[in-house]
Amino acid sequence: MRRSIGSNTAAFAVATRKALDVAGVVCVLGGETAGGLLLPSWTVGPFTVLLVIGVALLALRHAIWPAPSLPSLAFHRAQAQLRDPRTLLAWSLALGAAACVYVVGAFSVHTAAPGTVTYPFRISRNQIENLPARFDAGFYLGIARHGYDWSPELSRHRHSMAFFPAYPAAVRVAGDVLTIPAKAFRRPDWLGGGDARMLWGGVAISVLCLALALLRISRLATLDGLSGRAVTKTAVLILLYPFAFFFTAPYSESLFLLSCAGLLFEWRHGNARKATLWGLLAGLVRSNGWTVSIAMLLDLAWRRGLSERRRWVVAALSPVLGATAYSAYVWLRTGNPFEWALAQQGWGAAASPLEFLTRRYELVRVEGLSGYIIANTLDAVTFAAALLAAVAAAVYFWRRDWLYGGFVAAYVFPALVIDLPATGRMTAVLFPVAFLLARHVKGWAYVLLASAFACGQFWFARQFFLWRPPF
Repeated sequence: MRRSIGSNTAAFAVATRKALDVAGVVCVLGGETAGGLLLPSWTVGPFTVLLVIGVALLALRHAIWPAPSLPSLAFHRAQAQLRDPRTLLAWSLALGAAACVYVVGAFSVHTAAPGTVTYPFRISRNQIENLPARFDAGFYLGIARHGYDWSPELSRHRHSMAFFPAYPAAVRVAGDVLTIPAKAFRRPDWLGGGDARMLWGGVAISVLCLALALLRISRLATLDGLSGRAVTKTAVLILLYPFAFFFTAPYSESLFLLSCAGLLFEWRHGNARKATLWGLLAGLVRSNGWTVSIAMLLDLAWRRGLSERRRWVVAALSPVLGATAYSAYVWLRTGNPFEWALAQQGWGAAASPLEFLTRRYELVRVEGLSGYIIANTLDAVTFAAALLAAVAAAVYFWRRDWLYGGFVAAYVFPALVIDLPATGRMTAVLFPVAFLLARHVKGWAYVLLASAFACGQFWFARQFFLWRPPF
């Protein structure tokens, strides 16, 4: 009896310690964001009450249970994770990719001829601090700092509701965490100021999501029977892809890559509950994230003997549910649940199913193939990327792999229908294409392909940091 009471007491103490750890960390990380939004006038000095409560909870926890401390637990957990070669490789590749991209960015802005670069907006006069401030990052910054803006005059023009909420919410949290030291040391200009901290927080979120996505993708590739060498080749191709520099920019690509990798891994692994959570996230990240549901419904239609089928249907529809939740918010704000789709017209998007082919055919007819490629390099690479995705989808369908085939085809199809300028960027998240390339392209052919990818990414990243397409 005494042993039972003692074990119950010990279990309760451990549960209490863990609860204090979780509550404290959540309050510290989200205090400046949630506290500033929910209780903007409740502050203790420069900090929100919620953040101060978090610090107090962590102090109480360490006063009662000084060992093991939270930092030591975090260190040992990270150490255990990094003993896994796949985890170490994922983090090394993600951090290395980010470093290379921003070295290219710094090189580009410092070697550009004076007066040749126009900056529509800036977050700092320092060129290095200003690197993340490019194109759509301005919209994510505005949402993260001030929320969605709306007035009837904005309908069918470019406005922030075209951007789904999951990524700017993450940027807000990361930026506010970076602001904690600035408040503590009374340095408002630290890291370039509030806007710069917010966008560099977005960069940190993107790199974090990229590393986690690569880890999920490696596990999914192993689950699908790829060898260790092929798994590494897959990760390298994903990171060298011409449009992969968006994974380390303050854009939503890396978060969407993570949500899709997590969703398809849990789907393949047979965990409907976790797949549902990842699917909801995917639907809240990108405007066409709901299309992933098509892939899972196709796969579900061909699966036999599946227990608890209702749970799997919910998991398959979860991306649609995520998009529906955001559409409901948009409806409350604007009176039209699809105002986020109408906003795409501000970027020239309009349904024209054959335009993607006919426009390029006319350019080749007038300029010749070589002239078209030289004069419209980005457009030619975008077409090649879309063609590669279409071929990969066809191969998967021929193999009756409805999940991967449906994912590739359904995600890129809307972009082709409206001939979206960002089609090339969208193809970067189609990691099943990399699975095929890693499995079938070998030897010198793989080296040449990877080299061509790297050269393309270098050139496009340079253009991007000089405020030129792609964007």
